[in-house]
Amino acid sequence: MYCRLFAVIVHAGKNSHSGHYISYVRNVNKNEWWKMDDARVTRASSNEVMSAEAYMLFYRVVDHPVAVQLRNEAKLIQEEKLKAFMEARQRAQEEAEAAAAAAIQQNNSKKKRNSKQDSSAKNKKRNSIEQDELLQQSKKRKRPNQMTGEEWAKAKTRIPSKFHSILRRAEEYVSEHVEFTPEYFRLIQEEASSVGEVGNGPSIGVSPGKNEDLAPFSFKKMIVNKL
Repeated sequence: MYCRLFAVIVHAGKNSHSGHYISYVRNVNKNEWWKMDDARVTRASSNEVMSAEAYMLFYRVVDHPVAVQLRNEAKLIQEEKLKAFMEARQRAQEEAEAAAAAAIQQNNSKKKRNSKQDSSAKNKKRNSIEQDELLQQSKKRKRPNQMTGEEWAKAKTRIPSKFHSILRRAEEYVSEHVEFTPEYFRLIQEEASSVGEVGNGPSIGVSPGKNEDLAPFSFKKMIVNKL
């Protein structure tokens, strides 16, 4: 512990009850001396201060135990405040990051739910389309194995092969001379709707050309004569 001079009072006069007082004050931070003479303030040198006839001297204790303790306590308080501030900022940053992560996770979960819903809707739509297609296919009659009368005769009958050409010519004749009118298809649909079974076709015969007076037997006879 030591003391530092920071002010000097000088008295000019016969005694302490009369005369004039001036002071020298030191700027400790800049190590400068200033002369205070009533309202006049001027810069003074260290030699001027040291050669003056001092009336009173003022010292400042440097590193006094109490001052050191107070300074350390103030420093500790400042450090605690700084630590609390840094911890609070760290917590705020962690909370913000956690909130952002939760928001991202919630957004991703929402996207996944929407994706699952879209996927489920697409699957339902696809399944519905597939079911409709299967239903449509189930309603269709199975394609016959024999596409022509000649193939049918070979597979299902014992007709000699020399007569197969007759069936082929009959099939060609029917395709060229028989016209299935819209009225005929309407009757077919009405019969199919009312019966609903394969093999129970309409009971109405097919007329050759536009002559509706010809009976089915006459039509068959005409094909046989043609052949």
